[in-house]
Amino acid sequence: MINLSRNIGASVGISFVTTMLARRAQFHQSVLVSHLSAYDGHFMNTVRALTQHFTALGADAATASRQAYGAVGVMMTQQSTLLAYLDNFWLLGVAALALVPFAFIMKKAKPGGPVAVH
Repeated sequence: MINLSRNIGASVGISFVTTMLARRAQFHQSVLVSHLSAYDGHFMNTVRALTQHFTALGADAATASRQAYGAVGVMMTQQSTLLAYLDNFWLLGVAALALVPFAFIMKKAKPGGPVAVH
């Protein structure tokens, strides 16, 4: 029974963390995308700087522009994934702290004593 519960717990835990990572990454990505517009000065400056960088590397203007937008997309995905990991670590930390009181209220087994079966 103990091995079964450990195996099931590991499977459920891994699937829970993976699902939470995907959902939180999607959430953060949607928030970050809402800030990327032609009216945002920082975004446009970043695109211009990246376009100049790719042009200096030998790309034509259209290709450099596409590469700049692609690089911004990669950065946004990386940032949303990092934020999702931070959210998961925070959630797991809170869950671990919430379980600390259970260690103090559980009955301790006496060595060599009878084992209670419920």
